[in-house]
Amino acid sequence: MDETAIHAVLTRVLLSGRLPGGTKLGEHRLAEIFGVSRERIRKVLHRLGHERLIEVVKNRGAFTLAPDPAEIHVVFEARRILESGIAGHLAESLSPQQVETLRAHVEQENDALKRGDRKTWLKLSAEFHFLLAAMTGNPVII
Repeated sequence: MDETAIHAVLTRVLLSGRLPGGTKLGEHRLAEIFGVSRERIRKVLHRLGHERLIEVVKNRGAFTLAPDPAEIHVVFEARRILESGIAGHLAESLSPQQVETLRAHVEQENDALKRGDRKTWLKLSAEFHFLLAAMTGNPVII
């Protein structure tokens, strides 16, 4: 597997939020998982560190980031501002088919919540926001 593919996989995992902040990303283990040398993993980890997706600590290793409360607040504020604009735009332009797609998605979310399936509910909730963005048809928003 080349460095670009490893980078893409690790980026997806990091952005998914599946790893808690402060999780050590061990070179040995990652090399085993991807079937490549530690040197190749080290290059990918340094690139991820440069992109500020992880923290690379000299003589200690690479770790997932734990966002601070101020950063979380700023991200949610930006999301709220963008999504209110998206909602306003979509309120004027949704087709009946898009409305039905959204309705069905919300039903799935509600069913997961009623079952107490928090993991599925969170996944569906995140997908809902991406679905709204996609319905704008605007490649910058998507």
